[in-house]
Amino acid sequence: QLFVDGRNWFVTHGHLYDEHTDLPYREDTVVLHGHTHVKAMQRLGKIWYVNPGSVSLPKDGDIRSYMVYEDGVFTAKDVKDGSVLMTFNL
Repeated sequence: QLFVDGRNWFVTHGHLYDEHTDLPYREDTVVLHGHTHVKAMQRLGKIWYVNPGSVSLPKDGDIRSYMVYEDGVFTAKDVKDGSVLMTFNL
């Protein structure tokens, strides 16, 4: 677990713990994992769920991507040219 910009973050690979695991997340916890290789940025109940997708083996027809976080904003970008694919404000 991390504490970033005033929020609790739970960062994991995602194969044991994920956004559906019954852990004692406090309100507004950021749950970050990449196990599924499917890009996601969404509010799920009391948590923020973020998955950067995959730079090498994207799933579900997605393109290769990576994610950056700055000033409360997640930005998913295309590996090929760095273009913005989606953003997510916490």
